[in-house]
Amino acid sequence: MRELRGPHHSDLKLSNHKQSSRLRVILIFVSLMVFAVGIALLPNQRVTANAIRRGPRPTLASPYDRSDRASAQDRAAQAGDQQDQSRNERAVDKDKDDDDDDADLPSFFKGHVDKQEYLRMRGQYIAQLRGLPHGLMYDPRVRAIQRMERAEQRMRQGIEAQSSISSLRWNSIGPAPIPNGGFSFSGRVTAIAVHPTDPSKAYVGTAQGGLYRTLDGGTTWTALMDTAQSLAIGAVAIAPSSPSTVFVGTGEANSSGDSFFGVGLYRIDNADTTPVLNGPFSKDGSNNNLISQNSISQIAVNPADANTIFVSTTAGIGGIGASFPSARPASALFRSTNALSGAVTFTKFPVPVGSVDVDVTDIAMEPGNGNNLLIATEGFDGSNLTGGVFRSTNALSSPTFTRTLAIADFINVKLAINKVSTTVTVLAATGENSGSGTCSTGGVLRRSTDGGQTFSAPITAASGYCAGQCFYDILIGIDPGNSNVIYIGGQANGSCGAALKKSTDGGASFAFSGSLHPDSHAIGIAPSNTSIVYAGNDGGIWRTTNAGGAWTSLNNTGFNATQFQSLALHPSNREFMIGGTQDNGSEFRKTDATWVQSDGGDGGYTLIDQSATDTTNVTMYHTYFNQTNNLIGFARATVANPSGGGWSFFGAQNNGVSCVSNNGIVCSDRVLFYAPMALGPGTPNTVYFGTDRLYRSIDKGSNMIAVSQGPLVANVPVSSIGISPQDDNVRIVGLSNGKVFRTTTGSSTLNDVTGSVTNRYISRAVIDPNNTNTAYVTVSAFGIPLGAHVWKTTNLSAGSPTWTMAGAGIPDVPVNAFVVDKNNSNNLYAGTDIGVFNSTDGGANWTPFGTGLPRVAVFDMAIQNNSRVLRVATHGRGIWEISISSTALFRGKSDFEPDLRTELTFYRDGTWGVLKSSQSFALGSAQFFSWGGAGLPPVVADFDGDGKTDLGFIAPPAGGQSAAYSILKSSTGYSFAPGQVFFSPAGFPALGDTPVVGDFDGDGKADPGIWRASMGIWIIPLSSTNYTTFIFAQWGQQGDVPIVADFDGDEKADLAFYRDGTWGVLKSSQGYSLGSAQFFSWGGVGLPPIVGDFDGDGKADLAYVAPPAGGQSAVYSILKSSTGYSFAPGQVLFVPAGFPSLGDTPVVGDFDGDGKSDPGIWRASQGIWIIPLSSSNFSSFVFAQWGQMGDIAMPNKVSQF
Repeated sequence: MRELRGPHHSDLKLSNHKQSSRLRVILIFVSLMVFAVGIALLPNQRVTANAIRRGPRPTLASPYDRSDRASAQDRAAQAGDQQDQSRNERAVDKDKDDDDDDADLPSFFKGHVDKQEYLRMRGQYIAQLRGLPHGLMYDPRVRAIQRMERAEQRMRQGIEAQSSISSLRWNSIGPAPIPNGGFSFSGRVTAIAVHPTDPSKAYVGTAQGGLYRTLDGGTTWTALMDTAQSLAIGAVAIAPSSPSTVFVGTGEANSSGDSFFGVGLYRIDNADTTPVLNGPFSKDGSNNNLISQNSISQIAVNPADANTIFVSTTAGIGGIGASFPSARPASALFRSTNALSGAVTFTKFPVPVGSVDVDVTDIAMEPGNGNNLLIATEGFDGSNLTGGVFRSTNALSSPTFTRTLAIADFINVKLAINKVSTTVTVLAATGENSGSGTCSTGGVLRRSTDGGQTFSAPITAASGYCAGQCFYDILIGIDPGNSNVIYIGGQANGSCGAALKKSTDGGASFAFSGSLHPDSHAIGIAPSNTSIVYAGNDGGIWRTTNAGGAWTSLNNTGFNATQFQSLALHPSNREFMIGGTQDNGSEFRKTDATWVQSDGGDGGYTLIDQSATDTTNVTMYHTYFNQTNNLIGFARATVANPSGGGWSFFGAQNNGVSCVSNNGIVCSDRVLFYAPMALGPGTPNTVYFGTDRLYRSIDKGSNMIAVSQGPLVANVPVSSIGISPQDDNVRIVGLSNGKVFRTTTGSSTLNDVTGSVTNRYISRAVIDPNNTNTAYVTVSAFGIPLGAHVWKTTNLSAGSPTWTMAGAGIPDVPVNAFVVDKNNSNNLYAGTDIGVFNSTDGGANWTPFGTGLPRVAVFDMAIQNNSRVLRVATHGRGIWEISISSTALFRGKSDFEPDLRTELTFYRDGTWGVLKSSQSFALGSAQFFSWGGAGLPPVVADFDGDGKTDLGFIAPPAGGQSAAYSILKSSTGYSFAPGQVFFSPAGFPALGDTPVVGDFDGDGKADPGIWRASMGIWIIPLSSTNYTTFIFAQWGQQGDVPIVADFDGDEKADLAFYRDGTWGVLKSSQGYSLGSAQFFSWGGVGLPPIVGDFDGDGKADLAYVAPPAGGQSAVYSILKSSTGYSFAPGQVLFVPAGFPSLGDTPVVGDFDGDGKSDPGIWRASQGIWIIPLSSSNFSSFVFAQWGQMGDIAMPNKVSQF
């Protein structure tokens, strides 16, 4: 089997074994068996007895341990027992010297776990989350993305009813970068290409974050491939003859088990100006797949003609064992002769001739001569005949290859090349052991000075450069104009190994090149100025301007490649959060929205006690790795800033002599690498932890008591835990084999309620926060029926709960995260391997949610309810958030498309004129409707719940009947055919009845009500009951201005009035009880009130328009809910509101779609709209001429919600 290893902090690397087709079939079966038994059954390794210690995580260039790989059982003998023995000895030596600084592990546990086993377990865990192995004969992730793209296209066309939510935009909130000890880091960098004539232009590929471009030497970065089908990058190449053309190979080729195989080759045209992404390309002329589902390790472009390129591939993986696609094509060398076309095709060249499946790890092409081509291969068949360096001198015609450097199987090889005058120098860096000298193990360097025809003996000064980890992190580079300048790197600075070393004498001696983050992968030397060098490693991207004398981190805003496992949000503060990452520990976002590293070691699950009432007394939890009989448990901090070393471990740990528990967790339990945790209700929250049984604590984890049978299923660990926020006795757990268990009484005997749930990895178990009888479980898998990735029960307390599929609309893709909106239980969010989906009907239908989120795996999600934002933890692009308040606050208010942006709309005696936001309010987008007439007041709202504005007017009373709302519904195409028009009573103006419209019941549809001023009574028929039930409330008096807005953020309209500067509010969340009344003072006599969500927190802000003074404009004067409606200095927002003498009228709406109200004006005298946009901090505007004197501009009423 393939064995996976890891780099600095936490990556899984591919070691030395390749499968034949028959062996792969066997391994798939074996791996499935191992999967069923659980990772905890893997043999435990002897641990050393280093002293337990705690302390801050080391910052830079520490010698992190990477014990060497070992071959699979039947291949190890063929590879040579002597080599394995030396590897084992080297691993022991490294355990002694390097474990103390290994940031993969918690600081108190270094030296107490076999690193190879550690990385194997993590690889399997990540593979489970990503639905591997799937065994399908096609790439299901690509197919899922295609299905998602079709759904998004339909939504853009307005076909799907739920498309009102499709245009909310995701925003990245970092960390970019991760600060640590005075340095800044990001995620793993895998490939670099520097422009041939401009060293400030570079392209950087990342493990799972896509491709970034800089045009200014790394000061700023732009992501270029966020819409690509794969963000795992293995290679980048610039066409020498056309530097604006960039080729990008997908699939990380560094054997990292937490990255994904690729989808082929992309080409970016106009890469340094206006990039155009083309691809992916992966097929031959007969439409056979040659590349997709493998990883591209290198791309070489013919310097004379960019139509001809060479591409090398290695096996694409996603975990250990058979966690690579069963239908993946064979690895090989490929050539395209139409690489600049719209339909790029490839031809395969097996090297050596007759080989079936050989990893080609690198390519080197002679500068200026595309015929002289060298490739590096890694053999896996045990013959020792396929690995090494092969050379062709006729690569552009009918290439034939000769083996010019023979390397034993299971050895990684990388190349570098330059040409000075007529001398072509080639460097071959390998993972061999030199066998002599002080540094006899862990890396060998050879040189050729004849274009790769012959190679020297190992260069003594370079030996041991990768410290036993060359299978994962080899960096080799040579100055394009000086063969004496060589860069080589690998793991970390140590007695032999180095993150990066440099030679200026052709390899006679090497010296450390500055202090870089460990685990080096890529180097880019600027051809036009070789003093400028870019380096990529597990800590991101770095640059030197003095040829390696000093390095500067380029991990800044805009470069975000962090691989998160989890997140946890504070119950009331929007910014306070923690998140676990792979490679970079657990991160803490402070109340000022800045990030710091909170704790070292691999970060798993994270939790924040939801009973916290402030940000100074907060209890937080996170997991490290877990391993049976070695380490099982979690860390806890109770300080406001957990980055100061305030974490304490609770659980079972092996001290080198025995495994001891300090809180009741049993050391011999079977457990996942990242064991699941959850919180229940209470103050403090109860704490739950899952192994092969469920544990519970009422004292913040100090004592954990088993509250299930143990084990639930022999040798099968718990994979997810769900606890009802309403009742701590209602619990549900999912297992890694697809089983589901439950109690609704707090019993310590849980019942198997799996029923019809798909028997695959249960990634999430969630109980409806408003209904203990409703629960969901999600499945992380490919290759299961559509709809079966989410399951729902509405009778959890029954003897045998009934589960139904509740994932219609989600493609065949793993669902890794899930949340139920506590403000509306029908509103669900699912995080998948390709993005986020939303259901507004309790799971009956799902659609893609939001725009702007890269095609990256989402591993966790949560709602910060006070601010009404949804945040997701992505595995490769950091944390992203999206406002979910505007789905209710702006639904249907002059939004005709719908895109959650307000249109420019006028009403003129029954004629409606609309300029569309999606067309930048261009006159060419104008749309007109006829409905109403002179003297009939218009109404705009979404009465049918499709997210689009419905057209209404108020017809006066007739024949003793009430006035009437007369509504044309967008869902019927604004038809006024019989039966299509919606009518509802609108009261009697003679009694002081005023129409009031809002979503009072939270069903996504506007409710048409009235406010009777003469009695101060509100009468609201509710759409959720087909207008058969009503809200009756007495609130306000004659002369008040009725206001409909959401002041408590529950996405239901509240009842409010404005009376000469006094605001009175009855909250929907309190059942409109008089006891819940809240009063504010803001404004005054004759100052018209305005409401809007100007700060984007999902709650109404209070505003009035102050009249002009001293020749200045009128002014919006706004008290923001996010400041507690404070009018202290600096808290009030002031925005110009025009000149009433010119006919300026306030208009408020979300015109830029950022979830915040924009305070604008409509100048009736000129028919001009002037809207300052909140997304630019009111520095940019919408200017449009639309309408004329006498028109009614909309929306301009108080009832903006």
